[in-house]
This record gives sequence, C-alpha cells and structure tokens, in this order.
Amino acid sequence: VRFDPHLSAQSDVATLEKALEHAEAVVIATAHEAFKELLHPNELKKYGIKVVVDGRNMLKHLRSDFAEAGIVYQGIGIA
Repeated sequence: VRFDPHLSAQSDVATLEKALEHAEAVVIATAHEAFKELLHPNELKKYGIKVVVDGRNMLKHLRSDFAEAGIVYQGIGIA
C-alpha cells in the first residue's frame, strides 16, 4: 500500500493510519515532516508493525525506541 500526503493521486489510501492497518512492515522513501510523529515506534507498535526500513534515515535517533518496542529498524539513507 502506498501513501504520500503530498501525492494523493498516487496513494492507495487517504491516510497513513489506513496504510498501517494491515501492514507488517513500513518502507520510508520520503522524509515528510508529517511522518516523523506518526511513525514513532510507540505508534507503530499499536498497528503491529514488525519492521521499518528507513530509506531517508530520518528516524535514526529513535533506534533504541524501536528496539524497545520490538520493531526491527534499518536505516539505509541520508536525511
């Protein structure tokens, strides 16, 4: 499922919350400011997310929080 708040025509759902409902993993391809709060480990844990691949490395400061939440975090990009 794709979601981008700035490209609604190319998104499969209207909100990030809808995109997370049946997901097990998240791939971050854009560093939108709106994602920083919504993709916090505590929020993702509520949806049962198990893996985050951060292509922008925008959540690297939360590595320990991801580990504590039991979510595998892999940052691979530059923010």
